[in-house]
Amino acid sequence: MKPRFVKPVIRGTLIECTVLHIDVFGNVITNLSIRDVEKIDISSTSKVDVSFRNRTVEAVLASTYSDAGEGTLIMIMSGSQGFMELAVNRGSAAQHLGVRVGSKLTLKGKS
Repeated sequence: MKPRFVKPVIRGTLIECTVLHIDVFGNVITNLSIRDVEKIDISSTSKVDVSFRNRTVEAVLASTYSDAGEGTLIMIMSGSQGFMELAVNRGSAAQHLGVRVGSKLTLKGKS
């Protein structure tokens, strides 16, 4: 099932995005572009709170999968598909977060 493409929703310092695709490695591809992230200035922080349902976890901003330790949730600013991607070094971000295609995530930069 593929959700119809929706744009991210910005509410102050929060941005709500949608999971568009989960690849065979469990990487979570969202509908966020770098331009969307710049609107709430996440790119100036080193960590992001990622919320899904009633759970919030911390992701580290990274350029490559190896920028963080094994098992660490990372947010890659320019994923292979041109959208922001959540991944776990040597693991599955989809399982870590408990998300599927169409899930809504909320992101907030941390100082």
